[in-house]
Amino acid sequence: MKSDREGRSRDPHRAEAIRRSGLVAVGDPLQLELLTDIAVTVTGAPVAMISVVDDSHAYVVASTGLDSDWAIARTATLSHSTCASVIASGEPLVLDSMARDPRFGELTDQRPVESYCGVPIRGSQGQVMGSLCVVDSSDREWGPETIRLLKRIAEIVTNAVDTSIAFTNELLDLQRRSLPPSLPPAPNGSFEARYRPVPFGDAIGGDFYDGVACVDGSIAIVIGDVAGRGLGSTQAAAQLRAAARAILAQRPMGPTDVLAQLGVLTRSLSGCTNAAVLVATFSADGETVRWARAGAPPPIVVGADTVVAEGPVAPPLGVGTIDESFEVTTELADVHRLILFTDGLLNAQQESIDAGLRRIAERAAENATVDRLIDDCVPHQGQSDDVAVVTWQRGW
Repeated sequence: MKSDREGRSRDPHRAEAIRRSGLVAVGDPLQLELLTDIAVTVTGAPVAMISVVDDSHAYVVASTGLDSDWAIARTATLSHSTCASVIASGEPLVLDSMARDPRFGELTDQRPVESYCGVPIRGSQGQVMGSLCVVDSSDREWGPETIRLLKRIAEIVTNAVDTSIAFTNELLDLQRRSLPPSLPPAPNGSFEARYRPVPFGDAIGGDFYDGVACVDGSIAIVIGDVAGRGLGSTQAAAQLRAAARAILAQRPMGPTDVLAQLGVLTRSLSGCTNAAVLVATFSADGETVRWARAGAPPPIVVGADTVVAEGPVAPPLGVGTIDESFEVTTELADVHRLILFTDGLLNAQQESIDAGLRRIAERAAENATVDRLIDDCVPHQGQSDDVAVVTWQRGW
């Protein structure tokens, strides 16, 4: 059984289905604890859990009835063994007495788990994504009625996931339509951009980027993050990007002028107040870049050394005034790479901002690709915010 379980746990299609499902989201967007509450109520078990085992980790994503002893047991015993077996086999698992079952008897020294009843949670295409189980600290005859009730609750989980995925797909389509299909050619180098959303609709943010070829031959890059999440922030990001493009089409202007005008416009654009935005203007000859940021993270500059270009930072748009004192100019002669990004790359849920900046700088110094940079800094499993990245790389 072990080899079968390991093979199932490494199934890339199932791992992707789990990532998109929202089952391992930060928080509880699917309100799964309501369902574990129901499982406890209808079965009379003291504890119910929803578990997921992906290609590298086991997670208890929702639970009812766990105290500190149960919390230890769920990690040491249930998630890695019993629930993993349900996921591997795709069939219900009933253990009236774990001590009397040769497959799991060795686990009974990890009290208080003595009996277990679990069923698989499936995706709409039939793939097993997780398990729903009830457990007890004493031997117990679960019976067919318990399995029937758990299967019904597991179907509700499947329906909730399907509804969330459908909403997420619609939202992602709207978000991607607000991003440019490509960026203009870069002076003395090339631009590369990526947007990676969180895998569930309710938490999709308002991250965006754009590149505009200005009439004086310079190239302006705009990257930002609208406060809030969901449909409102996606619509606000589209408005803000359109506003920035309209401003840059008027006449050549510096980054602080663009931010100042955007700050005025945000007062009349729904949901755009408190947006964090960075504007960088690359000169037509590719010799210099000027940037200014309003509440946005600082760029990473890779040259002989890799540095976090802290510099002055203005308040987010609509919060305060922006003037030329916030503008920074950098000579590009000795710069190999410039990285602009939204705060989702900092992975602030997992580490401090300073630690996040150091991590990005370290990966940038290693010349990691944009995709690898994002994967290293924000693993899919821990992603709680959208990520947008734009890089300038010397050469062609």
